Amino acid sequence: MAGRQFRSKTMHAGPCRAESDSPWARLRLGHPPLRFPPGAVVYQQGHSVDYLYLIASGAVKLTRSDANGREVIVGLHLPGFLLAIAAAILEAPHPDTALALGWCEVHRISVREFRDLRRQSAAFVRSVAHALALEERRHVVRAGRSGLDTQERLVVLLRDLARSCGRVQPNGWVRLDVRLTQADLGGLIAASREQVNRLFPLLESRGVLRRSDGWLLVRVDGKANESAVTNITISA
Repeated sequence: MAGRQFRSKTMHAGPCRAESDSPWARLRLGHPPLRFPPGAVVYQQGHSVDYLYLIASGAVKLTRSDANGREVIVGLHLPGFLLAIAAAILEAPHPDTALALGWCEVHRISVREFRDLRRQSAAFVRSVAHALALEERRHVVRAGRSGLDTQERLVVLLRDLARSCGRVQPNGWVRLDVRLTQADLGGLIAASREQVNRLFPLLESRGVLRRSDGWLLVRVDGKANESAVTNITISA
């Protein structure tokens, strides 16, 4: 199923190009974006930061190896996000590994250019601060410190993925070709795999979620006449 090709319409606005209204408009993106296949490493935990990466399309997940060598998911980023900001500012190694979820395109920016812009442009410094603040807010929501319960945090996460990475299929559904385990989803919303598993029937009863042949179908919004949903592969 994953290998089939469709002529489909992207649900989001399209690849990020750092245009004049973008917070990253001052970055020089003179080359076409790099294209990574599913599961490819964008950068590795512990390696020095030579480049930052602006996500143009697709999604990138961040994983980290703990003291026992166990890999856990610690973040998920969508188009428009500039990866490795904190490590570049702190001049520290990458604290995590970035992996492509599905096919992913990123623009590569040298750390030297990034630091030069921070010294030369107050507007760029504001853009960096704004991006870090937005990321902290997303983390607060997903970590359960926003007042949303676990069920609503899962809905927010799935709809974020839908709006950023979904592709409308000829039949009116929206497909997101990424593989996230139930443990991954739980890790992103501060919940266990078992909690996510128990939430699926509840979301199905609400009309938010359907399961079919190993796929999750997620309704993007609550409008009765809205047929767009997300299709996400879930593995155990």
